[in-house]
Amino acid sequence: MSTHPDAVVVDLGGVGRASAALARWYRGLVATGEGDVDELGRARMELATLPAQPGRLGWAVRVIVCGGDDATDEEIVAAVNLLCDAASRAGGQSTPIAVQSAAVAPLRRRRDRGATVSHPTLPGMEPGGAA
Repeated sequence: MSTHPDAVVVDLGGVGRASAALARWYRGLVATGEGDVDELGRARMELATLPAQPGRLGWAVRVIVCGGDDATDEEIVAAVNLLCDAASRAGGQSTPIAVQSAAVAPLRRRRDRGATVSHPTLPGMEPGGAA
């Protein structure tokens, strides 16, 4: 197996395991509306023990470890989402945690269950026509 000379290795399992405390803290915040500051501090310290990671996971770890300094609310939410997803995958859970900024309304699509969808017929594809 050959590797690209510029390839970088990310310890997905290590990041996921280190993110478990953050995911537990976030679940508690979502469930109760209150988050224990000490628990969040311990979660950040757990992430700080990781060696430097490249890419988006490394960025997310740095955002959380630095307490969101110089990051927008959306960037902090994205970092938490990415790390919670890594934690859920490392823990064997199949459903990632959905994280959403309070300032962003969820996208909802109206579903018309009784409506049928019709597509225009492409030229040469008419029913009963010769192929």
